[in-house]
Amino acid sequence: AAIVFMIIATLFASSANASSKPNLLVLLSDDHGYYNFGFHNPAMHTPTLDSLLKDGIKLDRHYVYRFCSPTRSALMSGRLPIHVNQENNAEWAWTLPAVDERMTMLPAKLTRVGYKTVHVGKWHLGLAKQAWTPIGRGFNYSLGFLSGSEEHYTQLKGCVGSGITGKFAVDLWENDHPAYGHNGTYSSFMYTQAVVDAINTLPAGVPLFVYAAFQDTHEPEEAPDRFVNMYPSSQPKMRQQYNGMASAVDESVKNITDALRTKGLWDNSLIVFSSDNGGPSACWPQDCPGNNYPLRGCKGDAFEGGVRVGAFLTGGLIPMARRGTVMTDLVHVADWYRTFCGLAGVDAEDSHEGVPDIDSIDMWPLISGVNNTGPRNEIPLSIVPNKANPGSLMDAALIQGHMKYVFGKQEGTGLFWGPDFPNSTNPISFNNTGCPNGCLFNLTEDPTEHNDISSMFPSTVTKMHSRVMELASTIYQSDENGTHDYTGAISAAQKRYNMSANGDWWWGPWL
Repeated sequence: AAIVFMIIATLFASSANASSKPNLLVLLSDDHGYYNFGFHNPAMHTPTLDSLLKDGIKLDRHYVYRFCSPTRSALMSGRLPIHVNQENNAEWAWTLPAVDERMTMLPAKLTRVGYKTVHVGKWHLGLAKQAWTPIGRGFNYSLGFLSGSEEHYTQLKGCVGSGITGKFAVDLWENDHPAYGHNGTYSSFMYTQAVVDAINTLPAGVPLFVYAAFQDTHEPEEAPDRFVNMYPSSQPKMRQQYNGMASAVDESVKNITDALRTKGLWDNSLIVFSSDNGGPSACWPQDCPGNNYPLRGCKGDAFEGGVRVGAFLTGGLIPMARRGTVMTDLVHVADWYRTFCGLAGVDAEDSHEGVPDIDSIDMWPLISGVNNTGPRNEIPLSIVPNKANPGSLMDAALIQGHMKYVFGKQEGTGLFWGPDFPNSTNPISFNNTGCPNGCLFNLTEDPTEHNDISSMFPSTVTKMHSRVMELASTIYQSDENGTHDYTGAISAAQKRYNMSANGDWWWGPWL
């Protein structure tokens, strides 16, 4: 899973448009490794991203969840993952929703105040009911895939269960129906064009919200040759393909930002770019080409390489004095919910019986320079209970200021990478012991988490572990008991939606 985020905010930049609401756009790349950007690695070809960061604000401590759906759930609901979804739900066509229906998603908030809301790309937040799809959760237009992964060119998603393991169906949904005729185009090209079209056709005076969740750089590693050939053939094939996908993301961002300039929106725009989690570096032999150097860990764990991602702000809205700076204050992906609502002039509060309130914090006073210090002092990154032993934990990670407490094995992937990774196709052993007794790191002095200082500050460890246990009592998991229906999902794919010329199955809602 990796985030390109983009926020476009047309604010009160002149008296001529002082009454207009901001346009907001989020671009999210998928499974994008920390070292797979040109602004961290000169061997990467991402000139647009590098240029935008140079003229903007680097978000040096922008945190997400350690894998896909929880990050997206946090962004769309304004809740920390521990209060909405930690279980990566909605990966398959028959699985449960990732965000409780009582929680108001961000596009629904913005639609209430007149926004045109557009989603493209990966959803991964529920599909069994039409009410769980992007259109059902507040978007006016959507073109994307509803599950968690698929092939980039064919849009095929595999099927397991019910005795038909290996059967593939197309996962590409437009509004309330299968996107017949759209499949067969490289994903980044298709979704980028949809965003450009939305920008170009935006009526005057109508505010725009776009959530563009690119499929790149998620496996399978597939990219057009012109991107792959930017990298030496001496690299392992999966790494060369993965790097090509990163360059495809860069071109997508270029085309979208060019459209903003052409439409005359750039000078009043704010752009946020981020990955949804760290790059995959230790998972299975052929699909682990992400590199998070110099950070420890990767997608799937709560060390910095899994949860601290490449991110930045840029655009004409940023005050001149703030451009070219680095923001080291804590920011969580959930914070964009309240920040966007504030920019749009809509109440962010979302209280409903039986579900947690939002955790989101408005970052605009910090971004704009009104405040000099960040409002967030704590981020519970992950708290995974041990269901076999109630009252105990499997894994956990908590940041308070400069200190970070990590507990548990963390999937055994808390490894350290070199700048030339991967340099072979040999599988990696998940043999890192992690922090079975709890580790403590000072992220200011030791951002790569090499030095466990828990023995030096036992009282801090005790205090932070107690806080983790306190937070564990507040965990909420959407649809915890699960909504699974192999037969219903497969029947709908095979019969209800099998209307394309070539007879492909298509995944879609069945309830």
